[in-house]
Amino acid sequence: MTAEFHSLLTRFIKETGIEILDRPEQCKEALRQYAKDGYKREIRLFAIGLEAGCHQEFLKSAEPELTKQMLVKKLEDDFGVSSAYAEETVNLIRSVIYTTERSEKIIAAELERNARAGNPRAQYELGRLYESQGNYNEALRWFQEAAKQDVGSYEQSLNEDLAPLPAKEKPKTSSDAFIRIKGGDFMMGSPASEANRREDEQQHSVKLNAFFIGKFPVTQEEYEIVMGLNPSNFQGSRLPVEKISWYDAIEYCNKRSLLEGLTPAYDINKSRYDINNTNDFDKNKWLVTPIEGATGYRLPTEAEWEYACRAGTKTPYHTGDVISPAQANYNDKSGTPKLCTVKVGSYPHNAWGLYEMHGNIYEWCWDWYSAFSGASSAAPLGSISGTQRVLRGGSWNKSFEYLRSAARICSTPSLRSSEFGIRLAKNG
Repeated sequence: MTAEFHSLLTRFIKETGIEILDRPEQCKEALRQYAKDGYKREIRLFAIGLEAGCHQEFLKSAEPELTKQMLVKKLEDDFGVSSAYAEETVNLIRSVIYTTERSEKIIAAELERNARAGNPRAQYELGRLYESQGNYNEALRWFQEAAKQDVGSYEQSLNEDLAPLPAKEKPKTSSDAFIRIKGGDFMMGSPASEANRREDEQQHSVKLNAFFIGKFPVTQEEYEIVMGLNPSNFQGSRLPVEKISWYDAIEYCNKRSLLEGLTPAYDINKSRYDINNTNDFDKNKWLVTPIEGATGYRLPTEAEWEYACRAGTKTPYHTGDVISPAQANYNDKSGTPKLCTVKVGSYPHNAWGLYEMHGNIYEWCWDWYSAFSGASSAAPLGSISGTQRVLRGGSWNKSFEYLRSAARICSTPSLRSSEFGIRLAKNG
């Protein structure tokens, strides 16, 4: 097999995690997409080698030459692979395993040395390594150490000079940054008489537990401090961050939680495809699972979002039956709309103290999109599967009917748009 395929395979394993080799079928499909349908013969043989357990044998072997001979014979006898292809396949798996394992050990050892020497960038990267392994205690320890000195270099390359950078402040987490929403019952969706309603808004009774929700959408300043970058189309520290995908939002929740000493709300497994994600255009399809009892930040559920937006009202908007350009940032089609985001807190808050629940930026919710069934529910998390995730609130580019409390849109989770942002929630 070619050196080019060996290089591609090594990059693939490094990016997805060596654990994916334990799932031959998932690995084969993921590798096909990664290779953009190239190297079909090589991928087929590689998957056969994984099914035969070649990678597991090399990982535990103290005598690689004997192991190689045994595995070549196994592929020939049990899987019908020709002698030449069997040897080629086993050699490839052996080389990739040893390259990957040795590389990971070297990187981990180097990070450990620099982190213990007090380098903040190495401390952060070591925390991220532990986070990817699910060791949240060690991840939290090193994120906290990094935060004492520098929280602005998260996405810097490990190959760069590891000198400390100027310190930046943590995201603002004062007690008034979040509003505690008391639990209660409300009618979710819209009545049949509401103007501009859609069929997927069937009204139904929902009961919710108490929760916290951000007073404002996440700003670009807050996002950049945690993620080390600002992807927004409209630049400004107090503007809401946008051009973030649902996956970006989930990662931000976990990284900010760790930075502030909270338990992450999600288990993010990038090496496993979510079998409940049926969207062929989603380029990630990571398996994301909520962690029960977590203290960290998360996305609001769609029900929580609407309950918080309404703030006890039953009208189309929390402002009443109508909304005006003085009450929200949207495209009023008057010929002089702003057609851009504005600073958070620019418009009057609702009765519960939440700003810009209507307009300015759409906000990702946890839920898969599906039409409401009309059945009553308690603390709903939405459908267990789907193709698109829900967004709520309308945006700077949408007209007034999209701003209604019950209005819903959805999008591919990996899609980024200058209309898509995030508002954080926490368990109450």
